Amino acid sequence: TREQLLELTPRDITTPQAYSEAASSREHLAEGGCALMESIHVTRDGRHVPVEGNIRYLTYLGHTAALSISRDLTDRRRAEAERLEIERRVLQVQKYQSLGQLAGGVAHDFNNILVAILGHAELAASDLPESSPASDHVAQIKVAANRAASLCRQMLACSGRGRFVVERVDLNALVSGILSLLKSSVSKCVSLTVCLAEQLPPCRADATQLRQLDLRHVGVEHLDAVAGRLGLDHLA
Repeated sequence: TREQLLELTPRDITTPQAYSEAASSREHLAEGGCALMESIHVTRDGRHVPVEGNIRYLTYLGHTAALSISRDLTDRRRAEAERLEIERRVLQVQKYQSLGQLAGGVAHDFNNILVAILGHAELAASDLPESSPASDHVAQIKVAANRAASLCRQMLACSGRGRFVVERVDLNALVSGILSLLKSSVSKCVSLTVCLAEQLPPCRADATQLRQLDLRHVGVEHLDAVAGRLGLDHLA
């Protein structure tokens, strides 16, 4: 009410820190000077409201007085926060775009190197007799290079410079093909046992994505969604 308002002083409607800062600023104002500052007002229910205060010193009824006009900054602060959030998201998108372009460029150059590796591996395999102990090593080079080429294709697809290769995939053959890599990466104290279902029907999916699929952190309720993204009717 008006009566309650007239009983209040500036100290009553601001936080102690805001009042102290405002008092320090007012000391530098001469009569007739003015200042624009931000402060915090406190409502009757204890809420803190950011305000912008325009303070001017003048003579009123023969005494020096301060006229302060305060404007609520809540809407402005909210708009600024939304603008900063939009800018942050735009920068995030731009960063992802830059990373995608970088990944696409690296994958393209690396794929060219792999073409040379595969070509020389093919030539070496054709020159080696079947009984040569180096034949197995050359075959492993070809397998590893082909896997790396698959990863390059996936990076190109993710960066928009290529596409995913969806084809009929034999899951048993795919798992068997990476067993040697798994055995070399686990501890010698661990026994690796793989149980594959017999006569498992093939599925249509990108083999490179399947090799990197990790279901340890996927909830059961999300498996069908994962299956859909991989082109599978069901994933168990």
